[in-house]
Amino acid sequence: MLRLTSSRQRPWLIVLIALFCLAAAQGIGSSVFARIGYLLLAVLGLSLAWAWLGAVRVQLTRDLRTPRVAVGERISELICVWTTVPWSVVEFCDDSPIPHIRQGFVTTLARHPVQRDWYSIPVQRGYVGLGPSRLIVSDPFGLFRFERQFAPMHQVIVHPAILPTAPLMVGRSNEWGRQQTGRQLSPQATTVMAVREYRTGDARNRIHWRSTAKRGVPMVKESTHEPGAQIWLVYDAAQSPYHVDINHEGGLQITATRAHQWLAAGHAVGFVAYGTPHIVLPPARGAAQRMLILDALAMLACDGTMPLAHVIPHIDWHGRSHMTICMITADVDLAWVQAFWHTTPAQSERLAVLLTAQGGAPPAVIQALHQAYVTTTVVEV
Repeated sequence: MLRLTSSRQRPWLIVLIALFCLAAAQGIGSSVFARIGYLLLAVLGLSLAWAWLGAVRVQLTRDLRTPRVAVGERISELICVWTTVPWSVVEFCDDSPIPHIRQGFVTTLARHPVQRDWYSIPVQRGYVGLGPSRLIVSDPFGLFRFERQFAPMHQVIVHPAILPTAPLMVGRSNEWGRQQTGRQLSPQATTVMAVREYRTGDARNRIHWRSTAKRGVPMVKESTHEPGAQIWLVYDAAQSPYHVDINHEGGLQITATRAHQWLAAGHAVGFVAYGTPHIVLPPARGAAQRMLILDALAMLACDGTMPLAHVIPHIDWHGRSHMTICMITADVDLAWVQAFWHTTPAQSERLAVLLTAQGGAPPAVIQALHQAYVTTTVVEV
């Protein structure tokens, strides 16, 4: 859309001067005043045509360099502006809801396009559009200004911020199993959980020859002692009367931080959240799984209707007995603790992160978690 905006210099003043010169030329019969009046009117017409044509033919592109960022990180773009009308003065304005490091720029377009680096810093997670943007084009004299609007050109996924916290060590499921069953297993005893493709550095005595012959590629055995054991992250995104009134953004940041740390340590991490939408990501490793979890956290709306005590029995743990399950919740109802104890695999390592707004979590919940052999951390968000 193209529209005429107010100018810093008033064209009507020049019109009045031109009319005064023409009137003076008629009154005193001087051709000098007539030429000045016609010249001023010609300058006005030329300026109007120059500004309008420059606004019609101006083009804008925004080259997005960072399609995914975290809260507080910079979104980097390359702004390119050009037009076929030389010496047009162009002002770039960005109307995105994201704070910018600087407020637009003004440039004079010649034969070559003008490129500028553009940075903005998101302050909340989600799916953010970059734009709309405006170009205000004026003639070299600055008499007329035309504004042209451009719709949003790109979408950016903003992840929760990764907190600088110490990593939480996991992988003690065998120790917990010995405490519960009374069996004395040697530290070197392992239980084969699955097989996976061979990676550089794996011991050759762990090659699973039957799977290798069947698939045609080297496969190795995966045991409970290696750092690649499965970890399930379960975030409670429900709106329940038993929930403490907390800021879910802090809880999602904790979830993103744990997922990032455990994936970086080589674990296979899965993610479950019953909000909008319901998210169930089976455990996997690598940068692709990290991106899937962070994208899910970025788009998650914490408005679920199913309480955590009902969510836990519905989760399919894929038949694995040796795993780590981490619950992140603000629910103070003891029902989810009972469900956590009775419906999760018997030889699993259980972790809980209790989110609280002020002070500590209720002692009854903490006592119930300790009785259920759940390693508990209370975090104020």
